[in-house]
Amino acid sequence: MNADDLWFPGFCVKRAGSARLLSWRDGEGLIIAVAGELDVANAVTVKGQLRETIAAEGARDVAIDLAGVEFCDVAGLRALLEAQQSAESRTVTCRFVRPSPQTLWLLHFSGLPTERFMSQETG
Repeated sequence: MNADDLWFPGFCVKRAGSARLLSWRDGEGLIIAVAGELDVANAVTVKGQLRETIAAEGARDVAIDLAGVEFCDVAGLRALLEAQQSAESRTVTCRFVRPSPQTLWLLHFSGLPTERFMSQETG
């Protein structure tokens, strides 16, 4: 936890430059809502905060909600995918949900199979 983290009962808000991560437990699972811009300026910090949040909560099922992502470049996409890979290497199911149109566009043009990474539902 650092000085930029905000804690509310059941919620945590982390800042990473122009991005924000809001996390909360949903039964046995964990939801992390990402909002703002994910780019080369904050990608390493976002990836670290995603990994830290997933590890600290100890959930076996994680949904990363991307509805609030306004901009995402290749560095931001890489940060998301590496955080997902890190979680899955510890047998945590990690999926991206409610992708913003910009995130879907980037995934489509990257050649990655969007159905492997995304779903429209959070639950």
